[in-house]
Order: sequence, then structure tokens, then C-alpha cells
Amino acid sequence: MDIKLIAIDMDGTTIRMDQTLPVKNRAAIEKAIEKGIYVVPTTGRMRGEIPPEVMEIEGIRYMITSNGASVLDREK
Repeated sequence: MDIKLIAIDMDGTTIRMDQTLPVKNRAAIEKAIEKGIYVVPTTGRMRGEIPPEVMEIEGIRYMITSNGASVLDREK
């Protein structure tokens, strides 16, 4: 079975409490994207509250925000 999508939690999991993205986490996200896996930040936050370090990662197309109330396609 091939992995097609990884949904990643933000607060206290992917990003630190100080809102920074650890180098290891960024590298893992970028590696997954290079393999053709959709990496989907999933958070209770609204889109505008996602840290810039996450938003600037090339290849993140979809996001689930607002406690699942909003699914965004950044290419539309």
C-alpha cells in the first residue's frame, strides 16, 4: 500500500509552542512531498493563523483549518 496523503497536526506536534517549525520536521515534510505524497496541515486555526514557515513550503496544496470546517486548495 502506497501512502498518498499525510495529514499533520500543527500545535505542539509539527510546530513548537513558540510557533517555529523544527528543521527535522520541515525536512520530513519536504521529503514526503518529493515522493509525491500530499502533506496536509490540519489545524483548529484559521488559515491566516498558520505560521509563515509552514505556508512557504513548496508543494503544500491542501489545508484543513478551522477545526475541520474549512478545506482549502491553495491552487484555486
